[in-house]
Amino acid sequence: MGLFKKDPIKQISKLIQVREEACAKEEWGKAIEAGEKLAQIFMENGDKEREGVVYNNMATDYLSARNAKEAIKCGEKALEIAKDIANKQLEGGCYSTLGSAYRESRDFKKAIEYHQKSLKIGKAINNTGLEFYGYVGLGQDYRKSKDFDKAIESCEKALGIAKSVGDRKNTAGVHIQLVEIYKSMKNRKKAAEHAEKAKTLLWL
Repeated sequence: MGLFKKDPIKQISKLIQVREEACAKEEWGKAIEAGEKLAQIFMENGDKEREGVVYNNMATDYLSARNAKEAIKCGEKALEIAKDIANKQLEGGCYSTLGSAYRESRDFKKAIEYHQKSLKIGKAINNTGLEFYGYVGLGQDYRKSKDFDKAIESCEKALGIAKSVGDRKNTAGVHIQLVEIYKSMKNRKKAAEHAEKAKTLLWL
C-alpha cells in the first residue's frame, strides 16, 4: 500500500512539522528521515516539483550535518527533477546547494562552476535571491581557494543587491564574510572596518 493512501494531507503536514522542529533543534538525522518520507509521498503522487524541493532541502540538511557526499547525491536528484520539469527557480537553487556541497568537499573548481550556473539562472529569470546567494557562494568559494580579489568582487556585488532591497541582515552577513576575507589577507584595518559595519547593522 502506498503512503499516499493513508490520509496524505495529514501525513505531509505532520512530516513538514517534524522536519521544521528537527531543524530548529539541529537534529539533522530526524530532519533527513522526515525528508525521505516526504520525498516518497510526493514521488508516489507524481508531484515532481515538491519532490525536487524536498531533495534539495535534504541536501542542505546533509550539509548542516557535515555530510557533503550525501548532500551531493540529494542535490543531484533535485537538479535532475528540476531540469525534467523545466523549473528554473528550483534548478538555480539546486546549483546553489550543490556549489556549497562541492566547496565542503574541497572541490573548489566544481563549487565555482555550480554557483556561477545558479547566478546565471538568477539573472535570466530576474530572481534577486538567486543572484545574491550566487555571489555569496562565489565569495566563499574564492576565499577558500585563496583567490581573494575575486572573493571581494563577488561579495561587493552581493552587498549591492542586499542594500538595494534594504536587507539589513544579509547586508551584515556579507560584511562578516568580508571580515573573514580580509583576515585571510592579513589586512586588519579593512577587516575591522567591515566588522564595525556589520555590528552597526545588527544592533541598530
